[in-house]
Amino acid sequence: MVQLPPGQGYTQPTVVDVHACPCVYDPNNPTVNQGCVATADATHNAATLYSDVWGFLEYRGLTSALAVFGESSPVGWNSALCGWEQDPNWVVNGYVESSLYQSHASATVFSPFNNIANSCYSNPVTLAPH
Repeated sequence: MVQLPPGQGYTQPTVVDVHACPCVYDPNNPTVNQGCVATADATHNAATLYSDVWGFLEYRGLTSALAVFGESSPVGWNSALCGWEQDPNWVVNGYVESSLYQSHASATVFSPFNNIANSCYSNPVTLAPH
């Protein structure tokens, strides 16, 4: 094991970056719809994910860090052209039901994902508050 000289170490991160796609997994069709059941409401799974992230932050002593979720919500996705994508409401409603929201809302950020080079996304994208 590597030993650090006395007084040397590391500082806790100030940002925890998580990438997630809440859905209800379909083990019988792992290659269809990214392995997700297209019509199954994943709000409960999203709430579990975000509550578990809060548990991780608490366990690791990172409750003062900014929690950032990237590529977690489809923004401007055209499902008619490009097939299934999770419903953004599942992401938002699951977050609101989670302990992360209850305990860490002021230090949690969702970074909307949009790939303007991909024709499956509509542009420009309009964001609306929940």
